[in-house]
Amino acid sequence: MVRRLIFLLFFCVCGNPICADYAYVLNSFSNSVSVIDTASNTVVATLSSGFSGPYEAVITPNGKYVYVTNTSSNKVDVIDTSNYAITASITVLAGSYGVAITPDGNYVYAVKTNSINVIETSNNSVYATVTVSTGALGIAITPNGEYAYLVNSSNNNVNVIEIANNSVVATVPVGSGPNYVAITPDGQYAYVTNGGSTGVNGVSVIEVSNHTVVASITVGNKPLGIAINPNGKYAYVANSSDSPGDVSVIDIASNTVVATVKVGSNPQGVAVTVDGAYAYVTNDNNPGNVSVIETANNTVVATVTVGENPGNVALPLYNPSPATNLTGEQVKNSFGVRYELYNVLDWDASLSERATNYLVQRNGTTIETLSASSPLTFTDHNRPRNVTTTYSIIATDAFGNPSSSVSIQLP
Repeated sequence: MVRRLIFLLFFCVCGNPICADYAYVLNSFSNSVSVIDTASNTVVATLSSGFSGPYEAVITPNGKYVYVTNTSSNKVDVIDTSNYAITASITVLAGSYGVAITPDGNYVYAVKTNSINVIETSNNSVYATVTVSTGALGIAITPNGEYAYLVNSSNNNVNVIEIANNSVVATVPVGSGPNYVAITPDGQYAYVTNGGSTGVNGVSVIEVSNHTVVASITVGNKPLGIAINPNGKYAYVANSSDSPGDVSVIDIASNTVVATVKVGSNPQGVAVTVDGAYAYVTNDNNPGNVSVIETANNTVVATVTVGENPGNVALPLYNPSPATNLTGEQVKNSFGVRYELYNVLDWDASLSERATNYLVQRNGTTIETLSASSPLTFTDHNRPRNVTTTYSIIATDAFGNPSSSVSIQLP
């Protein structure tokens, strides 16, 4: 006889700051960084010393550090997310603009006007310098860590840099005055905003496999920041010169604009939360603010006041979203006068395409690793009677970067 005892409990446990999804807003005129807790949409810290024209930031995959470029000084500042203190200032060749980090967290690429400073994160020193076209601005790295796509606004093109040897392997012509670039989670396409004064204001879509433009999408006036939802379905583009400011929502499958969301004036940067539920858009005003868009219905649900003239905003990039719909049951399998108790776990996939594996933990210790392509179920045999066990499921990407955990207690 098999007796099934079913228990369901959903909650997240995580000691990693990445789970809280803090947004880091770069306030260029006030030389400060505002830290927004996305759970409450409140500013929990304002870092106002050490920066000089903070421009863009990137968060390490483990969530421990934030690298900030400065346009008015020759340094890249490193923020410790545990205490919001600058723990290092790295000397680079000149003021820096765009910034990206490799998925393994080993290297940060900080862009200046005609070169890239490659920073080794283990010792926070410049490891290499890559010469590129003039007018370099935005940069993004493919999820597999193979290529960096660098936008050159003065030359209307994109340099493709092979990460393994830090060399330019292709140059892709795009629209007029390109600014920023975002890459789909599956690594197949790079989306480049073109905000030049001539031609159609739009987005160029580059196929990564052959480094060629395969589509052009018309959006609003002078598009700047762009971000792609972790599920890979939508891109969000900030149109800086529309009045009032707005964000174009692009359906990735069809490369068409499916919604336009009104935000504050002069929107600049865009970032999407790891779960894809919200897009954060900076509005370049004094005082500045951030519009929070709920992606399910493309409406602004909050406005957060920050420092003067915010430009860009950073949220965690590489960690996958957690597993969903975790359930568990304890099963009693009888054999005459004897019986066995075993616990069965079932869950649904992470909403993030980055998830490649799932760790199964019993009372905080990993007892199994399952491939994302395998059945998402686990059976834990020979469990003791009247003992409560906590199980946790953690999604990880190809580089081992973890999601927050979902947990359940049995019985």
